[in-house]
Amino acid sequence: MRAVGRTLADPPPILTGPNASTAVNREPDRPLSNGRYGLDKAECSALSHPKLKAMTFLAVITTVGSREQACSMAAQLVERGLAACAQISEIESFYRWDGALQQESEWRLLLKTRDTHAPALQEAILSLHSYALPAIHSIRLEQLHPAYADWLATCLVCGPEERGSSPAIPMP
Repeated sequence: MRAVGRTLADPPPILTGPNASTAVNREPDRPLSNGRYGLDKAECSALSHPKLKAMTFLAVITTVGSREQACSMAAQLVERGLAACAQISEIESFYRWDGALQQESEWRLLLKTRDTHAPALQEAILSLHSYALPAIHSIRLEQLHPAYADWLATCLVCGPEERGSSPAIPMP
């Protein structure tokens, strides 16, 4: 099931160069040569603050059957640069499956990402998931605290190799 996808207009091209007038020839939501998502060091350093603020962020949500699977999936998705962060919480789920009411404990992953990363994030979730029909949905994040939005943007635009050992903007 493909519940996450682009629903908003494509973002404008990322601009680089001395006067920020030359468009980057590579989309920022395409993987770099090392397989990570984001921009390379030159592209990252050329971004202006207004460009970071123009990004749209999503909370992508899925559920898995165990804490171990939730932790493994969260770590892989954050490490690959598809999500800035992940929260894991235990939940009790009720649903119909094969015509019968089901009740079981599950683990919810809430992953924060950019709208441009959502298709790749969904594909990664599907490849890591053990369910026959995983729930994957997203909520657009609005009215973000400005410093937190800057931190998300930094995590999702520049990979750790470009940022150094810690984000350019400290995590709140």
